[in-house]
Amino acid sequence: MKLASPTGRKTFAIALAALCIAALALSTAAPVLAKPPQGSQGASDLAPRGKAKGHQPPLDKGWILNVTAEGTAVKINDSSVTEVANVTFNATVSKSSMGRARLNVTVGWLKIGDTAYDVERGQGIIALRGKKLLVHLLVSTPDDAKLHVVLKGKLTGNLSDLEDVDGLIDVDFLKPQSKLVGRFFLDLSGNVTRVE
Repeated sequence: MKLASPTGRKTFAIALAALCIAALALSTAAPVLAKPPQGSQGASDLAPRGKAKGHQPPLDKGWILNVTAEGTAVKINDSSVTEVANVTFNATVSKSSMGRARLNVTVGWLKIGDTAYDVERGQGIIALRGKKLLVHLLVSTPDDAKLHVVLKGKLTGNLSDLEDVDGLIDVDFLKPQSKLVGRFFLDLSGNVTRVE
């Protein structure tokens, strides 16, 4: 093969070098992409979506958790007014992964002083790595007004304690993030218990 100019030889040399690099890359990648021999462990044994084989989320879908806490409620527009407060609700784990669990609140109530608020519905998230619990509730007053409750809590203890029914861990809901919106800040301590 005869090349006419020095530029043509340079182009040919670059093309040949690129071809050699591509062939080398394919020869090193082929064993990784090949199916492992029968009976050996390999890529086909990996769990879907990057989860490590054998690892399970700490909370399982379908678990029912009870959250109960008590403490004080401080009136938002007058911090000298405080009331005894407590909350209890059940939540079902609707979705769980290694990073977080989603909760659907099914039943419960909040009591501040002599006033009881029924939980209409609610949703929550447990951030598993940070051990945080965030819950939004829609509650109704005795005269049927609808109000929102935000509970932002810190979980203490091992989430693995919830693997058994009646297992529990502690939770603290702190003000000002936890509140009956527009009325009271909530400062509550209690626990999360696995019911089912």
